[in-house]
Amino acid sequence: MIKKIIFRALLSSLFRSIVGATLIVSGIIKANDSIGFAYKLEEYFQDGALAYRIHEIFGWNSFSLEWLIPSTLFLAAFICVFEIVLGFALIVKARIKISLFFTFAMLIFFTFLTLHTATCLPGETASGIPIQCVDDCGCFGDAMKDSIGRSLTPWESFVKDILLIIFAVPIFILDRKKSLNSLFQDIPSIIFSFIFTFIWSFIFSWYFPLLFLLILFFIYFLIKKYYSYSLLVIFSTALASSVFVSYTFNNLPIKDYRPYKEGFNFKENYQEKFQEVIINETTSFTINEGAMDNNVTKAFVNYPAILVSSSYNYKKANKDSFREIKNLFRDAKSEKIGVMQVCSWADIDKVKNVIGEDVIYYYGDGDIAKIIIRSDPGLLLFKNGVLIKKWHSNNVPSITEIKNLLK
Repeated sequence: MIKKIIFRALLSSLFRSIVGATLIVSGIIKANDSIGFAYKLEEYFQDGALAYRIHEIFGWNSFSLEWLIPSTLFLAAFICVFEIVLGFALIVKARIKISLFFTFAMLIFFTFLTLHTATCLPGETASGIPIQCVDDCGCFGDAMKDSIGRSLTPWESFVKDILLIIFAVPIFILDRKKSLNSLFQDIPSIIFSFIFTFIWSFIFSWYFPLLFLLILFFIYFLIKKYYSYSLLVIFSTALASSVFVSYTFNNLPIKDYRPYKEGFNFKENYQEKFQEVIINETTSFTINEGAMDNNVTKAFVNYPAILVSSSYNYKKANKDSFREIKNLFRDAKSEKIGVMQVCSWADIDKVKNVIGEDVIYYYGDGDIAKIIIRSDPGLLLFKNGVLIKKWHSNNVPSITEIKNLLK
């Protein structure tokens, strides 16, 4: 009898930890770059992406999800927090019935989403809308691309979601009628959840999820000691997750998994034949001089030291930061450090009104500007073609910091 109880507790903890740790790490990876996740949601909400399936299946040609596009950032932050909360709630069995309901609901939705992505074929809908096939579901942001060289394919993502559903079934069978973990159940839950979080962290070469899980368990045991109330555990997990999302949104991602990370050598990857910097197999970088429409990418990568302000949507950009950048540019020029403003062609005159006429203006692909730094405006410092530092618009550096980095 005792062996059966122990085995049941271990089995329950194992499956809860597998699903819970996966959801927590997935949420943290996306929360680390919630703006990038919002861009992925925008892709799905285009009429040629998810909506066309409704057109095909139900003949509802007026159906559209584009009204959700202005809310993508809020939705991205909510989904990140929701995943982390569900993951930890499963591990400690906080409101387990409700947690299981939402876990199954979310996993089933993601399964249909990845199936849609996997079976999408380019072309046009019956109403003539170009079909937009999203080749990367965004399950783990850019982390998997950077760590193992590629993202999960849509079919691999589909299999992953099916496996998570299968792993969640034993949780429903074993734990659906129980309350918060007892101390006896906490021990294997802690061990297994840290093991599986470590495995994911090792894959992504980032061990912050382990620290975050430790913080969640610390809060959890404080609550258990004084209150032992499931809703308080859920609320505290949501609060901690929201603080993390807010921090990365108002600064920069803690871990940069994108191609344009600090240390990337633009000069070494410059292709003379095409006058562009090759970032990866699908992305290249060029800039053009605004007045003469000349490709000046080569001159840019050969500059000894240059400070670049990048903007892609002046209408929504942080205007106060532009004024700070104007002062920084003035100080940089007095120290013989090059300065450059990169923005879309349509916004050049607007930016000039803030920063001034005595700065060289260039324009490039707005999508590249969105990829290169998750801030508008954002600052980048290059030394001999190497990107050595990035700053969010909330953290415009001093000229002393710039000079120290260039030593």
